[in-house]
Parts: sequence; C-alpha cells; structure tokens
Amino acid sequence: MVGNDHNAPDSVTDALLQLLPEAASEQGLHGYFSSSAPAKTFFTQTITVRSADGDRPALLGAHRQWSRKHDLLRVVGFILPLPPGTSDGPIPSTLIPGALDTLGEGVVVTDARAQVVYLNGKAEKLTGYTLAQARRMKLGEVFKLIRREDGRPDDTAVDLVLAAEEQPRLYAEHAIVSNFGDTPPAPIVWTVRQIRADEEGGATGIVVVFRDPQEMTLTPEEIIRANRFDSLGQLAGGIAHDFNNLLTTILGGISTAKDNRDYTKLEDAESACMAAKSLTRQLLTFAKGGASATQQVVATDDLLHDAVRIAAAGTTAVVTVNATDNVSPILADRGQIIQVFQNLVINALQAMPELARGRVDLRAGNVRLAENDVPPLPAGDYVQIEVQDNGSGIPPEHIDKIFEQFYTTKKTGTGLGLATVLSIVRQHGGQIGVDSTVGAGTTFTLFFPKADRPVETAARVAPALRFGTGRILFLDDDPKICELTAGMLTSLEYTHDVVRTGEDAIAFYRRYLNVGRPYDVVILDLNVVGGMGGEECFKHLRDLHPEVRAIVNSGYDSEEMARRYRDMGFVGYLSKPYRVGDLGRTIKAALGKS
Repeated sequence: MVGNDHNAPDSVTDALLQLLPEAASEQGLHGYFSSSAPAKTFFTQTITVRSADGDRPALLGAHRQWSRKHDLLRVVGFILPLPPGTSDGPIPSTLIPGALDTLGEGVVVTDARAQVVYLNGKAEKLTGYTLAQARRMKLGEVFKLIRREDGRPDDTAVDLVLAAEEQPRLYAEHAIVSNFGDTPPAPIVWTVRQIRADEEGGATGIVVVFRDPQEMTLTPEEIIRANRFDSLGQLAGGIAHDFNNLLTTILGGISTAKDNRDYTKLEDAESACMAAKSLTRQLLTFAKGGASATQQVVATDDLLHDAVRIAAAGTTAVVTVNATDNVSPILADRGQIIQVFQNLVINALQAMPELARGRVDLRAGNVRLAENDVPPLPAGDYVQIEVQDNGSGIPPEHIDKIFEQFYTTKKTGTGLGLATVLSIVRQHGGQIGVDSTVGAGTTFTLFFPKADRPVETAARVAPALRFGTGRILFLDDDPKICELTAGMLTSLEYTHDVVRTGEDAIAFYRRYLNVGRPYDVVILDLNVVGGMGGEECFKHLRDLHPEVRAIVNSGYDSEEMARRYRDMGFVGYLSKPYRVGDLGRTIKAALGKS
C-alpha cells in the first residue's frame, strides 16, 4: 500500500488479496488456499473476482504442495476470466475450450483409452494437428516425442511416467515431432497425469501439458530451488562412493580393535567419522540453501573447498583449489555460493567424459577494478575466482545462450545450472564471464565484492571438559544413543537420567522440580518417533520452570538451526555424531549460563 491508499497495493500478495473474494482477505492467502478443497492436491472452482470495473466470474485453478505435516508450502495456479453471468458450481463444458485456449501451454486431453478428445490452440501449433484431425488419433500419434540425447523416437515416455505413479514433475529430455513437414523437432518441457472422477475412482482419461522452454520464465528463487535438487540427484552416486570409502575406514578401524585388540586404527576411524560429519553438513547447507538475510562474511578459500568436497565426490578427475594467502573474504549466503561453484565444477566434469586425465582448477585472488573494467560493476576491490577445465569447450554458436533458462545442449540436462549461477552471482553484487576454446577447455571468471569486515573467528575451545558436579536429563528415542551417551556422562562424572520421550522428560523434570532439585541441564533430541520431540518438550519445561537450561541434540549440523534454537531460549546446540569431548564442552558452556 502507498500511504493509506488501500487501492494501491505495494506487493503481489496485496494485489492478489484485493482480486480474490472477501474470504481470502479475511483468512489471508495461506488460510484461503489451505481451506479450499482440503482433500485435494489440485482443485478448480468458479469465483467472483473484484476489480475496478466491478465484480465478474472467473475460473480459479490451484496446485498445492504440502509438507509431511500437511502444512501448505507452495501454490501454483491460474485465474481465467469467464463470460458475465456464469454462476458458481461446475464449469459448463462449453466454457472450458475457450479458457484453455488462453494458456501459453499446450494441452492434450484423452479418454481412458488414450483417444484424443481435445487439444487447445497452443497444442495445435506445437503438434501441427488441428482438433478435427487429432480426434481420430491416439495420444502417441499426436504427442510424438524423440529423445534430445540421440534423436531416437521415445514412444513409451508417457506410459512409463504414468506407470511410475510418481508426483507430476516437469520432464525436459524430449523434443516434439510436428506434423508440419518442414518444422524440425522442437525441444519441450512436459508433464502428464491421469484424470480421475474422484480420489478413489479409476482413470477416466489423460491430460498432457507441455511448453516451449524458451517461453518459460522462473523467478530467481525458483531457478535456484529447482537447480539445487537437480544437482543433488546428479551428485548422489559420487557422494555414496565417498561415504562408502569413509565407512570402510570406520568399520575397518573398529573391527581391527575388536578382533585383534589392535587400537592403532581407531584414530583413523575417528577422523573418518568427522570427515563424514563434515560432508553431511555441506549436503544440508546445499540442500537447504538460504536467503539474503542469512548472508555472512565467509573465507573464500574455505568456501571453495566446501563446494569441491561434494561436487568432486566420486570423480576420477583432478580438482584443485588454489587461493592466494591474502585472498579477501566475501559477504555471501554460504549455501547459495557453494551451489554456484558446485554447478560450475559439475559442468566442467560433464564436459570431459572421454578424457582419461580430466582436470578442474579453481583459483582465487584479490583484484582492484576500475570503472568499466567489468561492466556493470562499479570500481572497487573484488575477489576474482576462476574455474578452468580441460574439457571439450563450448562452440561459439552456443556461448551467448548458456546462461538462458532451460537452454541446454546436454543429453539429459534441464538448462537451469548456469541460469542459477548467473542469478546467484548477480544477487551477490557480482558478475561472471566465460572464455572457451573448442577442444581445449573453458574458463569461467567470477567477481564478488570484497567484504567490508573480516571473518569472525571462533573462540578457542577450552581444554577442560568438566565443570563440576551436575545433574543431567538426556532425551533420545534411539536406545543405542541413550546407552552410549549415558556412558559418556558417567565418564564425565555427571549424575544423569535417560528418557525416550518428551512426555517422560516432563514427568522426570516435574518430579525433581517439586522437591526443589531441578536438573542442571536438559539435553533434548529434536525428533522423537511416536512421541513428543525436543522443541515441544522444551516449551512445556519452560512453562514449568522458566530458568530451565536446555541443549538441542540434533542430527542436523547447521549454523542457521543453531541460531534459531538459541533465539528460542536453548543454551546450547549439540550435533550428532559427537565425542565425549564435544559433549563435555557443550554441557560445561550450558552450566556457565545462568
């Protein structure tokens, strides 16, 4: 809103609320889209939209994404105007074709036997068939796909997707063959789902929705999110390979100690455990991503090593990081910048599939730019980072398009990798350029503004573990973790009780609080299967005893989560796996906070 003018919304949210029925304004967008047709993922309904020209009917369609706890995460949909006089209730079939013809996507609808019954105007243009022609044909004859990888027909693509019964998603591996003889196959992105009369009924038809990727646009946030999970899928095999290597060291050290009474390899096993913990931390950081509010000053050298640790997992290529001793830190969203360099390393590795000795070099150093040295960056101090490979290179006819959304020359690519890189770099006030020679390799050069303050250094960890006497309440639903931690607490000379649910933790705490002997520290596991978890338990304990000192015990090693729980009132954050020393230092710090 501008001032008190309620007719001038200052955001898309406000504009949408003013357009939707009054119920949406009363409930808010989240409440409105949560309560409408709650049992369905996708719904359509006739609504009355409000506008300056008066109220008018429209068709609302919304596809919702829910969390495992059935919290609404995201809504994607459309609002199509309907002729005046259209009433609420089922949409007259005579209105549907006109509504679908306004879409930018091609739509093909079939009956239960895959006989085409309808295609909209956009589908006519992309397939080359008119509705009259298509009605005499099967879906596979109209929606003819070839694999972009090798140009071979893929007659089973739709059937395989429907048979898998997976959540509908966009597929970008195909091109469509047009009935227009002089038109080459056009790359498309597409999705398909079965039409059912109700949630439990059998399929009554099929609907296919597809589009020219050059006509698609995503917000920067959507590009980053879509690419993040695509990259994780590509990296899964290499990550599993590296984890198995670490587990081999761990298991080997333990079995040597157990079977041969030889404890010399236990130190190697411990080091491998910490390396595995570091790898999971990077995975969590990458998968979660972040937003500009989470930007922090980070050491450039550390950032590049973290990115390479995951991106180079399982590869036979040599991936190196070289940074000058005085390279400056940058102000960055750690997860997003790691995503940038993981994408660039993945691209480089994929460009050298036939090379016996592939190599990717990351180099970082300081540079001072004058005005117009690297438009549109202003003059100033920057960190320059190069990612150079000895792969196949990028042909001149492709190089100007590589940062476009959905543009790809890869056989199975989505075309979001470099679009993501460009979006993140620009969000961080930087710039990226590329230089490539076919047959020799490619170099990407990135510039980020130098941070205006140094990296915050962590305080030196005190060597002493014990703080003195104390009584500890430990909550975890895993019996092995309970047994192991109880032994650690005994070795640290703390009196302790161990419980498996939040309800039991509250009962124990209340019992000792009533006799004036509350626990000195409570350690709470966040996720408890079949019972109350640590966060809810903490809220109850704080109601009982506002001075309760509680430590989070979590398998998620995340600085952002640690900050969140400290803001909530917890006095410590203990991430799994942990050693006796980690447990002792965390308890000591908590006991020192009154």
